[in-house]
Amino acid sequence: MTLEDGPPDDAEDIAVGYRKPPTKIRFTKGRSGNLAGRPRGRHRQAPYESVLGQMVKIREGGAERHVTAAEAFLLQSGNARSKATAPQPVNAWL
Repeated sequence: MTLEDGPPDDAEDIAVGYRKPPTKIRFTKGRSGNLAGRPRGRHRQAPYESVLGQMVKIREGGAERHVTAAEAFLLQSGNARSKATAPQPVNAWL
């Protein structure tokens, strides 16, 4: 500390505390903490595209055939919709 008329010797240490690190270890302006960053081109393809592009074997009417997983999904959902029963209307006047 100096005399009462001047600032303390460690003026930078006054700003040290909760969410206020010392100025020597703070990030400089224009520079982030992750200098390497995410590698380029790592997340270009969505993961579901690689899964739905795989070939799978399906059986239709006793015959087996190879289709993409996306096509098998569409065929399965179409079959499920055709087998589903439509909801019966409720007759409130009975």
